[in-house]
Amino acid sequence: PDEALRASLEVLALCETSVASAKALAQAGVAQAHLANDQQSQAQRVSDAAQAAIGASGDADGELAVLHVVQEVFCTIGKQLSALSTAQELLEKLRKRALKAGVARALLLTSALETSWEPAAEAAEEAKALFQELGEKPGEGLALLALAKAQLAEAIDKAEESSKKALLAFQAAAEPLGEACA
Repeated sequence: PDEALRASLEVLALCETSVASAKALAQAGVAQAHLANDQQSQAQRVSDAAQAAIGASGDADGELAVLHVVQEVFCTIGKQLSALSTAQELLEKLRKRALKAGVARALLLTSALETSWEPAAEAAEEAKALFQELGEKPGEGLALLALAKAQLAEAIDKAEESSKKALLAFQAAAEPLGEACA
């Protein structure tokens, strides 16, 4: 990882006087190298700079690559809501460009990052359909696993709700044994 960081910094130095998109892409590479070296604050600082630079450059392809790295940094440093927001932004940009494979992969990202089961299941279902349309079986399998995870979360939510109702019923009936079970 240290060698990758050194090489990434050299590429960034070469791109400093280049066009904004080249510099932003090099910064994204440096951010990934910082992550590999467990230098999370540096990774976030550099990925923020990359995102700002790529936004100003107008390079649509570069923006997709940088957004993916920014999302990866947020996810790695534990900023789930920021990672989700960035993944959703990436998804919308991929949708606008009609890049089906990219949309399917971004849907998997959003499904994994969602904080409630309903949007996670919706994203997984849509990803599954796209992967089926593309004939991409490994992607379809990943989407089905994401869907299973969301369905399990739904079942847990429903089970907790039923358990709470059972507790209230046992309390109303003054049944301590039932309360203990609920």
